[in-house]
Amino acid sequence: MLPGLLADLRAHDLQMNIQVREARTEQLLESLQSGALDVAIMALPSGVPGLFEQELFADRFLLAGSAKRLAQVNAGQPHVSPKDLQADQLMLLEDGHCLTDQALAVCGVARTSAGINMGAGSLATLSHLVAAGFGLTLMPELAAASECGAAKGLCVQRFSTPEPQRRIGLVRRASTNGGGCFADLAQVARQTGQAILSQAQSDYGPASGAPGLY
Repeated sequence: MLPGLLADLRAHDLQMNIQVREARTEQLLESLQSGALDVAIMALPSGVPGLFEQELFADRFLLAGSAKRLAQVNAGQPHVSPKDLQADQLMLLEDGHCLTDQALAVCGVARTSAGINMGAGSLATLSHLVAAGFGLTLMPELAAASECGAAKGLCVQRFSTPEPQRRIGLVRRASTNGGGCFADLAQVARQTGQAILSQAQSDYGPASGAPGLY
């Protein structure tokens, strides 16, 4: 989302002094509370008192893996839900990433389950591993195009409705005035995210209940 967001902010000619920091959710929340950051874009809810959250859009999860792995999952059933996935089929980011917590919750799998692989340090590494056949993962729709473009052999398919999703929002301190640049940032971030998701709907199709590899 970040490259498109920065380009859209420049296009809107908003007078902002922007300094970007990418970090895990826990670190972002600590920086917000300390005043080191003014605002963060992350999955909601933050669960931290004293912060104001503004939802921007819903980011659906796709099932990602090699074509062979996905074909094995689809064999003999008309559609796949996250809870059909077994712990030993999953490959996720290392413990501490919010995406791992979200994937485990969606699949109904405990982090202590035998066979689960939480060894990837980044989404790019995770994408290349599952593209090479080392398991399946849940791919945020927001990242699908960039990851499929970068990892040769990575395929994705939609889950049947209701599709699992997470909420992405803008988070700031509740004591900060939410007008001005914060309102502008929220509006542009929402437009940027929704444009990416609309393109993903076009590229990877809507949920249909039937397997479809892309």
